[in-house]
Amino acid sequence: MHIAIIETGAPPEALQARHASYPVMMQRLIAPLAPQLTFSTHRVFDGGALPAPADFDGLIIMGSAAGVYEDHAFIAPLEDLIRASAAAGKPQVGVCFGHQLMAQAFGGRVEKSDKGWGIGVHRYDVASNADWMTPAPSKIACA
Repeated sequence: MHIAIIETGAPPEALQARHASYPVMMQRLIAPLAPQLTFSTHRVFDGGALPAPADFDGLIIMGSAAGVYEDHAFIAPLEDLIRASAAAGKPQVGVCFGHQLMAQAFGGRVEKSDKGWGIGVHRYDVASNADWMTPAPSKIACA
């Protein structure tokens, strides 16, 4: 199974010496758990080409300091790829910027938070529990 990783930004310089890039971080996380996977990186934030859905079995869209609501040349074509991949039945994962872009591509609204950046673990109260939420939590933590 081949996974295309879309690189939409670079980590802060202080992290690059240890972690290189967001795609490298993701591969280091996944590869030991699924050694049968192969990966390709597509660095779109500085003009690199996007893959076609036929070129991969799964898609991961990484994070970025950019906002999905900003005017960057790679955003509209990447939204097209997200929709085409979904139409082709390809599984997709979005990380940070990536999940926001997926939401926008599928018709959701993404806007700049008046609270600024949120990094790290955040805890939220659960307003109502779905049937599958067993045991029913009162709080969840997200990173």
